[in-house]
Amino acid sequence: MNRLYTEYLKLKFRAKRRVKRWRKGTRSDSLAGNVNQVIIAGGDDDVAEFLWTHLEAAHFVEIPFLLVYGLLLAYITLASYIVARIENWPIEDGFYYIMMSVLTVGFGDYRNLTISCQDPLSWLKAVQQKRIEAMKREAMRKLFETVTALHHIRFTTMQKLIEQTVAKKEDSMDGLNLPNAVIDPPSGVSAFNATADSVCLRWTAPQREPEGKRFWYTLTYKTRNPHWIFGRNQATVVDFITGETYEVKGLKTFTLYQFSLVVTTRYGCSKPASCQEYTEPCTVPQSVAVDALSSETVTMSWRAPKKNNGPERYVIMYSQEPAPQFKYWSRFKCGASTRFTIPDLMPDTRYIACVAAEHNFGLAAMSKSIRFRTKLWWHEEAETSLLAPLVIAQKRLSIISSISNASALR
Repeated sequence: MNRLYTEYLKLKFRAKRRVKRWRKGTRSDSLAGNVNQVIIAGGDDDVAEFLWTHLEAAHFVEIPFLLVYGLLLAYITLASYIVARIENWPIEDGFYYIMMSVLTVGFGDYRNLTISCQDPLSWLKAVQQKRIEAMKREAMRKLFETVTALHHIRFTTMQKLIEQTVAKKEDSMDGLNLPNAVIDPPSGVSAFNATADSVCLRWTAPQREPEGKRFWYTLTYKTRNPHWIFGRNQATVVDFITGETYEVKGLKTFTLYQFSLVVTTRYGCSKPASCQEYTEPCTVPQSVAVDALSSETVTMSWRAPKKNNGPERYVIMYSQEPAPQFKYWSRFKCGASTRFTIPDLMPDTRYIACVAAEHNFGLAAMSKSIRFRTKLWWHEEAETSLLAPLVIAQKRLSIISSISNASALR
């Protein structure tokens, strides 16, 4: 069904394209438009790079819900008619027989000629065995529900006993009301400086620090793929983090990760604060950053890609915001250097920029974009820098005069 629906979409796209060209009066498809198969000669990293580069032009095929159920109903209708015609049954009996077969119920009250030709005793034994297995599964399900309920009751009772014990211990301790208090989670959890195998995280300490400084952070991260539902997605836990920044290393390239951070004390944890971030492909420049900024220039730096495709050169692409189409962006070739200064910028203007590696096969995938804003005019900056010492001197004189006046009043 996936293959047939994909072919249908391809034929529909080609028909629309031919109609548009026929209306414009152009000729048939050119060589660039006759791509029927794409072969990627490489491993998983090359596939990830290809998807990253052509992600905007990709069309993800998903069979419509109504089409699936329409085909199912068509199959049931056709099969009911065929079975009723062969067995000389009414159409209602044929429909009933097909529905019992599709739903794998198998009551056995209607049997076709194939089953009638078999040994009735063996057929009854098979039906009885299926019923016994169904009864066993139902008994195991009820047993599992009973055990789960008992375990929940036991867990609730133990939790109440623990809370009572902690409350008694709290009464005997001075100034510790934390078990009954709510631990604030960290705020402003965000990811930055993502590379092919690492992501940096930063956050802000909770507003009410539990137990003064006697707490730490616990980080949990795992891959996140919304299309994979039934697979096991094992998480990694990093405990006893004392700072407000952390670099997660050893990640997979071009993968979406979900990070969850909690505040942990000896009494429990806070609610999690989470964020998500993609790791970059391994052939794009890493750690793109702004080193210096003025009213007309900006200096950017980056690191070489994790995976090189031979001798590489770099190209900086930038534009004012709101950014136009990518083909209208300005470009600078930087050579093999990993640091470059963009000249002739407009003052007090927002810009967006990215870096791409260029090799013998052309441009590779682009890095993540970085945004910055140029400063004011140079003479205003100079005036500000000249006036700053005067302002500081005036403030100092006012403080000295206020102190002298206070001493005179005493």
